[in-house]
Amino acid sequence: MNVDYEKIRDIIKQWDFDPVNLIEVLHDVQQIYNYLPKEALEIVSKELNVPLRIIEHVVTFYKSFTTKPRGKYHCQVCMGITCHIKGGPGILDAIKRHIKAEEGEVSEDGLFSVEVVRCVGACGIAPVVMINNTAHGHQDQLKITRLLDKLKKQEEKAKVTA
Repeated sequence: MNVDYEKIRDIIKQWDFDPVNLIEVLHDVQQIYNYLPKEALEIVSKELNVPLRIIEHVVTFYKSFTTKPRGKYHCQVCMGITCHIKGGPGILDAIKRHIKAEEGEVSEDGLFSVEVVRCVGACGIAPVVMINNTAHGHQDQLKITRLLDKLKKQEEKAKVTA
């Protein structure tokens, strides 16, 4: 992946080139690329004057960061006790079949990725799938595949009108 040096530098500038703001910088960079490419981490390291190994430690410590590419729509299937009992494993299988990708992978079209999370704190609407930080509760295999189809159709429609 080609990263835009100036775009990353502008983010760092917004945070005053202050290493204290490393986490905020990383969140903003991840917002652009949907993950943290190695080249981006190297730029952050240089511009903030923080050793790359320290940045990599921060990135691997916090669950919200990833160095693996994600789809435009990142699906997080809750497997907390309540969601698991109410059908989480079947929902995960349905997503993987539907997007033709395994956990931690990106669909061929780049739209979807899927991962398991332990608990999203929404047991009252279990089972839950988070898609890009939006909770979709009371899911089942049919509902989730319909939702994924709807998102895919929105993308196709956006391409046609662009």
